[in-house]
Amino acid sequence: MPEAIRRAGRGLLAVLALLLGVAGCDTTTDPEATLRLVFDEARLAEFSPGETVQLSAFDAQGTVVFTSDDPGVASVVSRTGLITAVSSGSTTIRADDGTSQATVQVNVRARPLIRISQAAVEFESVAGGADPAPVSLEVTNGGDLPLDGLTVSAVEYTGGGATGWLDAALASPSAPTQLQIAPSLAGLDPGTYLALITISDPDAVSPTEQVAVTLRVIRPATIELDRSSVELGTTPGQNSPTVVVNVSNGGDVPLTGLGFGTSYPA
Repeated sequence: MPEAIRRAGRGLLAVLALLLGVAGCDTTTDPEATLRLVFDEARLAEFSPGETVQLSAFDAQGTVVFTSDDPGVASVVSRTGLITAVSSGSTTIRADDGTSQATVQVNVRARPLIRISQAAVEFESVAGGADPAPVSLEVTNGGDLPLDGLTVSAVEYTGGGATGWLDAALASPSAPTQLQIAPSLAGLDPGTYLALITISDPDAVSPTEQVAVTLRVIRPATIELDRSSVELGTTPGQNSPTVVVNVSNGGDVPLTGLGFGTSYPA
């Protein structure tokens, strides 16, 4: 084939690649070799496990065989050039037509993964007392690509009854960060309250993760007697009968340090 026609053909391929939004790789083992590869450079720039990119070979002098230096990172179909990302890492994909070779460097990076240090948090406090101390959970990225669009997308009250008793906020939209959880006792009667906090990032492998929150509002300790008064009577020379007054705790907090005293009205 005349060199002028060959060059014109390469120029047409280059224009076609630009129109399709793809880029070619020119690395060859022989400066005179003609084998060229065209692929979607943007897709390969953020290549994650499970994704595929198609390599197309041009100007081959024979049957092209594709191989991967590390199929555990990225595999390739030997006859078609379809690359599949397998796991995080780097490898080289090679195309060989028997006379020359072209290569593509492949970097596989896992998509961002939301990880929260705890899946559930429990609070307990006495009704009418101080609010429980806030709790901070660690939010980290279990992937390679950035996790930088985090939001608290919802606080759902699942136990029925009161709502609005829980505040949840992220220190930053980018991992690693902290999720601060702060309940409020204002207006709450004794009982158990439940909520679900949803953390979201649309780019994550799983776009949402949740934290279950339980708030137990308990009754303060109270002394309860089974009778408020007793009457004692006897005859001279005999002991008064014994009367038992039962003492119990009407609250949830332990009732300790009980004592008694006797007073006589004037």
